[in-house]
Amino acid sequence: MFEKKYYFCGDFGYEYSGDGMSPVFISKNMIEVEKIKDLCLKALKNREFLVDVKVSRNNEIIICFDSFDGLKIERCEELSKYIEENLDREQEDFSLEVGSPGLSVAFKVIEQYQKNTGKQVDIVKKDGTKNRVVLNEVHENYILVSPIKVKKSKDNKENIEMLKIEFNEIKSTKLVF
Repeated sequence: MFEKKYYFCGDFGYEYSGDGMSPVFISKNMIEVEKIKDLCLKALKNREFLVDVKVSRNNEIIICFDSFDGLKIERCEELSKYIEENLDREQEDFSLEVGSPGLSVAFKVIEQYQKNTGKQVDIVKKDGTKNRVVLNEVHENYILVSPIKVKKSKDNKENIEMLKIEFNEIKSTKLVF
């Protein structure tokens, strides 16, 4: 009874059936996050790790990666060039931003915890408690931390109490700088 009409605006189109309902937006040629992650994992070098990949509906790609040895801007440029060379702008128009996580950004992957072992971190747990601690050890499902101020015993020896925190208890962890 009603003929479907398609209207396109930029990279997005919408379908309107003429039934008085709002149009449904349809993304054209949206790049899949998994495709970008796969490309990144192929390009990462020894001791580098992927932190996050985001792709917006407008194909704005943001790649965040890091290294246990630190990153130089030239390495970000190399990864950016590799990603661009492996995507077809004729098929998928996109913008690309490649960088490392900022110091004030919460940890997202276990490698960030491993990289920052021995450093002070602020941990916010899901129950709302906040701790400024030293990150001592990183395990598969938990971390071991100790207070910044070490308690001394009566005979003036340092007593370092390790606290175990499961990853599923953590809301956020940030490096103290």
